[in-house]
Amino acid sequence: MKLQFDIKACLAPLAEITDIPFRSLVREFSPCLMFTEMISAAGAYQNNQKTVGMMKLAASEHPIGIQLFGHNPEQLATAAKMAEDAGADIIDINMGCPVKKIVSDGNGSALMKDEALAGRIVEAVAKAVSLPVSAKFRKGFSSDSVNAVSFAKVLESAGASLVTVHGRTRAEFYSGTADWNIIAKVKEAVKIPVIANGDITSPEVALECLQKTHADGVMIARASLGHPWLMGQIAAAVHNRPIPATPTINEQKQIVIKHLNAMLDYYGNPSGLFQFRKHLCWYVTGKKGASRFREAINHIQDKNIVLESITKFYDDLES
Repeated sequence: MKLQFDIKACLAPLAEITDIPFRSLVREFSPCLMFTEMISAAGAYQNNQKTVGMMKLAASEHPIGIQLFGHNPEQLATAAKMAEDAGADIIDINMGCPVKKIVSDGNGSALMKDEALAGRIVEAVAKAVSLPVSAKFRKGFSSDSVNAVSFAKVLESAGASLVTVHGRTRAEFYSGTADWNIIAKVKEAVKIPVIANGDITSPEVALECLQKTHADGVMIARASLGHPWLMGQIAAAVHNRPIPATPTINEQKQIVIKHLNAMLDYYGNPSGLFQFRKHLCWYVTGKKGASRFREAINHIQDKNIVLESITKFYDDLES
């Protein structure tokens, strides 16, 4: 199925991170394709309300993909139809998550060990919805089972409209260096679009990755943590537009405060405050006094004191 949106710069699905507040913030810097956190197909199939609630989308955040994980074709097909009804522009299937509890249940990157099952999943989902179907997977499960090329071919034959390849095996998790050569080999082997993922940390690196892999786009994951403006910079680079400047310290302060307030509005207090702490730690990483600030902030439970602490931290940086 022909894609109706730009895929040159995409925000990766990140568990417990790419929620509506974070996606909405990134959207202010870039109209890029984004994905939800990975959502359990089994939970959706069983109509678990918390799971179904994760499919909620903001009206302003298109194009948006809903990412599902699971290993049962029927459950994934049903969940995909629910995601389509929720307003998704694309259905993505997680076939690359390396986390033990996901893999031990036969989900995520465990599917790379069963290409036939992965193909049946994509086929079932593609038949269930009228949307493009994509899958995100890895170089392979381990160094002795590097099968990204054959895996991509199976998914293409099953009806996938797009694949995203992370250049590490499951065994590597996020250690070492992503292998962009395997992404280039996948691109050579299939006719559908291929997105490159892994170690893309700046506009310059994004351009280098595209040049080396000939991929159709790049997907940014961990590099966006604490840098929601990065997607706008990378999107500009890959479209040959002037790259926006990194926000000033004062502008970053306003971004952080805006994110905090969005989390509080969306989740309420104290849940929003607790969930925001990890973002706050990423925002201040590398800045003077960050270690002391992180230690102090993790013990504060009053949102007003947190706000005052953020303001003081950034004002001290400016002065």
